[in-house]
Amino acid sequence: MNSTSCDLLLEYLSASKAGSWEVLKRALHAVTVGESETRSPLTLLSSIISRNMSLLGHIEVAFGHDLRWRVCPSSLVVINTTVSTVAVLTGARGPKLLAGLKQSASKHDAKVRVKIQKYAPSRVAVETNNRDEIQAIANEIEIPLIENSSERILNMLPDISSLILSGEIKPCPSGYETSYFDPTLLSWVPVLRPQTDGLFRFDCYRPEYRFVDSGVTRRVERAVGVYYLLALLHHEAGSYHSDTEELSFPAKMRPPILYERAAVLATCAVPEFNAGNGALVYGHIDSQFASLLLTKLSL
Repeated sequence: MNSTSCDLLLEYLSASKAGSWEVLKRALHAVTVGESETRSPLTLLSSIISRNMSLLGHIEVAFGHDLRWRVCPSSLVVINTTVSTVAVLTGARGPKLLAGLKQSASKHDAKVRVKIQKYAPSRVAVETNNRDEIQAIANEIEIPLIENSSERILNMLPDISSLILSGEIKPCPSGYETSYFDPTLLSWVPVLRPQTDGLFRFDCYRPEYRFVDSGVTRRVERAVGVYYLLALLHHEAGSYHSDTEELSFPAKMRPPILYERAAVLATCAVPEFNAGNGALVYGHIDSQFASLLLTKLSL
């Protein structure tokens, strides 16, 4: 799926502003029905698209009991580059805002570059050699210009051990199929009931996860539990390559969403999938940022 359908989806959500999960799900299914390029189930495609839109700062989803969503305010997010000043449009957008952005950019001798993305809206970026021109464009279209967004998010996030301790102490659900996350196989293994420490999944109406440690059971998000378990065992899920400035994580073990959002907003582009090793690759990540992110996901 290319960006065209996702652009229409973002335009629709921008006009709607907020709503229930059912509204979002119906809209997601509407843009994924008839996709012949993949055999992925519609629910999987919907999950991928909604996560990408959240990572890119277009929408927020509250994963509480009522599962509501809202569109983020429009903004221009400055991207760190060495050759020019680039700012990417995030949040709500529609024809009027896009037309205003292009008109203002042409007046300030700036270029608007649109990049097609798979399973996500197009990346709309403004590029110029003069940083003041970007600020002038933001002022004219009346949206904020945001700098250092990825660094600011990462600096506010706790380390994984603090995050796990903030989880609600809650007993394991009963009467549901149960699986244990095997850190050696990096996959879920069916069990009758939790009989040891570790991370467990319960197939309720919506899957629930519990982390059991020394007799204490906490309700956790899946990614938080996975990364904490790997940290306890000193297994490093992520890796950084300084020569290419690329940060990688296994696609089947994506980091907790706010940690991943920090990495994505470094470029405001969805990560690339490396079919050779099954990893998601986040480009243009400097070594200091990567070191801090990986440290916060370890013990």
